Amino acid sequence: MISWELVFAIIPGIILFLYGIEQFSREVQLAAGDYFRNLIQHLTKTPVRGTAAGALVTSLVQSSTATTVITVGLVNAGIISFTASLGIIFGANLGTTMTSQLVALNLTAFAPLFILIGFIIGIIPGRFRIFGRPVFYFGLVFFSLSLISSVMVPYRTDPGLIALMAMMDTVFLQIAFGFLITNIFQSSSVTTGLVVVMSQNGLITPTMAIPILLGANLGTPATTLLIAMRMNTSAKRAAVAHFLFNFLGVLLFLPFLSPFTNFIISLGGDAGQQVANAHLIFNLICCIVFLILIRQFERLVMRAVPGREDDVVFVTRHLQKPMPAATPDAIRQIEQEIAHLLTLPIKLLQELETVLADPKKYSPQIRLLRDYATYLDGQISEAALDLSSRDLSSEDTAHLAGLVRISKLGQVLADQT
Repeated sequence: MISWELVFAIIPGIILFLYGIEQFSREVQLAAGDYFRNLIQHLTKTPVRGTAAGALVTSLVQSSTATTVITVGLVNAGIISFTASLGIIFGANLGTTMTSQLVALNLTAFAPLFILIGFIIGIIPGRFRIFGRPVFYFGLVFFSLSLISSVMVPYRTDPGLIALMAMMDTVFLQIAFGFLITNIFQSSSVTTGLVVVMSQNGLITPTMAIPILLGANLGTPATTLLIAMRMNTSAKRAAVAHFLFNFLGVLLFLPFLSPFTNFIISLGGDAGQQVANAHLIFNLICCIVFLILIRQFERLVMRAVPGREDDVVFVTRHLQKPMPAATPDAIRQIEQEIAHLLTLPIKLLQELETVLADPKKYSPQIRLLRDYATYLDGQISEAALDLSSRDLSSEDTAHLAGLVRISKLGQVLADQT
């Protein structure tokens, strides 16, 4: 029979871990400010850069859920495209392996030190005070795992606990356990952290732990899917891409689970390190495979989630940065972008006709199109200001001033449609 003392010691530890992860993620985002979002927006030019950005952000906030939810929100808001979001989604899974690696390296032993340092930084006035809370909660995350680990030590040979673990005697039950725990606590970091700690304490073997990690990956997209249900097509596609990436990754590994486990064990290290290595290598291989097949994967997701293909993405269609050195080419880009801007009132009228036909079908596209017109007008004005610093002829100066006025009128027309 499992002791109630064990249950009531582990549950507060898990609650503390969840609270620490949530607060750490929140405080890092607050400390980073707009830079947190700008990092995602500007590092998605290519899938590889997007993957690196997703991994970096997730390793900082210690939550792949936070990264993917923010990414889906950015797609829904038109800040980045569905295609650009794929790299971030791939990288988010890679970044979340940082938790298991830090636990395996026994960082839990230094948790009280991080708590103390964070507390001291937080009470000392100065520019670095804002970083006190993130450091404090970072220590709290690993202190909670240290608490759970210390409680588990006396129960390594407990017959009841051994019998409970023995019930998970198939790969599919182990995957289901990881999936269930991740969905209960809404955090794969909880599952992976617990699995590494349990492996370090001899409660489970790496052979049992690795399928549980696969199940944790399957459970991660649940939050993103729920949030994206009421969002636009591109956001829904990003959420489904997150699910399919994890699901197909698990399917990819299942036939090779036994040789993969043997390979991980052959790398050496204690049981906890082996489990952390399995988590890292699994997600790294999945990232590489899906980056290679990203175009095919993108088409698969688009077929799985049909819908409108004209979701707004806040990027210029013709303006380039830096602008061409030749002034006529630069002016031509501005003219082309203004022509693009002037198509927006027409699209707005089409959206409004749909709403008038059925008032229940209010389209969020209306607000986005108006905001997009404002964005394009701002980009055109910025380009014109940059161009005005050149040595322009009087004809070019007058032409440029006229273009700026046309752009502003186009934005006003869109705003009043």
